[in-house]
Amino acid sequence: MSTNGQVPTGPVVFELQPVHVARAIFVLCVIPVLYKFSVEGVTTTIDYRFSDGKVTTTDNLFSQLVSVLPWIVCGVIAAVSERILVVRSAQWPEPIHEVLVRYRMASPRTDS
Repeated sequence: MSTNGQVPTGPVVFELQPVHVARAIFVLCVIPVLYKFSVEGVTTTIDYRFSDGKVTTTDNLFSQLVSVLPWIVCGVIAAVSERILVVRSAQWPEPIHEVLVRYRMASPRTDS
């Protein structure tokens, strides 16, 4: 889909900004964490030893946390990045912006 340097004439589909990408990454990182704890959940095992009357309980909370730790770290990084992008009002670099304009994901910049 080459426009040979021409600006597309159709309306902009979505004004994509760097902050939107950071938010999307955050959501994609939160989904596995929510799945792990809401669908799989934390299981508790209770062992009864009838020979001496001892009862022991174990759960898999620690192993569940360790298994989603990379997603939690990724989510925190994405959330901090999103906050920094909002505070600094970050814009796309020119080459990326040109590609986004070509695919109608951003409005052409006007030189003022």
